[in-house]
Amino acid sequence: MTRNYIFLIFSISLYVSASVSHAQVFLQLEYYDNPVSTRFFVGDYFMYQTQSTGKKWFHEKIEIIDYQQEFIYFSSGMVALNEITRIKLYKKWAKGFGDILIRFGAGWFAFAAVTHFLNDNWNFGADTAAIGGGAIILGFLMKKVVATKSYNVKKQNRLRIIDVNWPDPVPGH
Repeated sequence: MTRNYIFLIFSISLYVSASVSHAQVFLQLEYYDNPVSTRFFVGDYFMYQTQSTGKKWFHEKIEIIDYQQEFIYFSSGMVALNEITRIKLYKKWAKGFGDILIRFGAGWFAFAAVTHFLNDNWNFGADTAAIGGGAIILGFLMKKVVATKSYNVKKQNRLRIIDVNWPDPVPGH
């Protein structure tokens, strides 16, 4: 008997939560000749350029995605979907690896300086400068060159709004 009540309560809560839940609307960047796409949801940060602003990049948090009118709302305003010309994506692994290399190079110089002042027989040489400086330069290049990739939206890639609503079986209720 208690099993039936538990099943009934579970069924009712599942029905209520399904009818109250909101639909999922997101932006999808589809790449030319690639079945994998990138999705941006409400709350994600989005970096883009528009036709009217030229080469200025905007980095903003998505507040609302309007499927009907094809607008994206940010805290600073709204942008029509067809106005966006370029999108920039970050590769988190490259940015993280660049940070690690920069810290390694700084640590290498710090330990070399401490060793130089504590040990009179050791000299700061070209090999030490090459290792520390090479790590810092490589880390900086990883962060600036490898960590970002920009896509032209109009040419080969496509940006669109996807709405995965489940239609209401009984309209008006």
